[in-house]
Amino acid sequence: MRYCGVDISAKRDNQQLVTLHERRAPAGGIELVATFYAPGTIDRLARTIEGFGRGEAVVAVDAPSGPRRDLLAPGTQLRAELGLPTGRYERMRVCDALLFRRGLPLYPVPGADESPTGWQQWIRVGFDLYEALGSLGLYRPDPPGAMIEPVGAAALRFGRLCETYPDAIFCGLLGHRPSPKRTRGGSSSESRRCG
Repeated sequence: MRYCGVDISAKRDNQQLVTLHERRAPAGGIELVATFYAPGTIDRLARTIEGFGRGEAVVAVDAPSGPRRDLLAPGTQLRAELGLPTGRYERMRVCDALLFRRGLPLYPVPGADESPTGWQQWIRVGFDLYEALGSLGLYRPDPPGAMIEPVGAAALRFGRLCETYPDAIFCGLLGHRPSPKRTRGGSSSESRRCG
């Protein structure tokens, strides 16, 4: 199995792919191997990932997987289920609102009827990558319609393509949001504690 991560860039020929896979170590046991690929186009990345073989890759992309669908518009049932205060998070995707409530800064994602422009062009590139990798199946939690579910051992049957937010992953592993890098207690001291 190849575990793939893609960092999206607004420059269409500058998409970055890194993979992790296990292999037998010369001294016995298993080692984890990281491979960093030269930046390339969406088509090149998709061909590389497809080349790993059917069912042999899981891909996490550092970009929104789709436009905002206004599921948190005023008066929606989902707002009440999530306990969202009136007047807040109305123009966010559900996943973004949940992360924002935990203190993680996010880029606003355009709605389905809006086209990403200006600085948002990298979001359009991300949408195009998800489309190119569509045969992997976008991960959706089980049961259908669930918004928050733990990812279990059988998660791959629900899709092999997902959205990731590396800052949220780092904070989750750390157990809290670290101080900004520019401060004395910033990420460099956090990294020393973690690593």
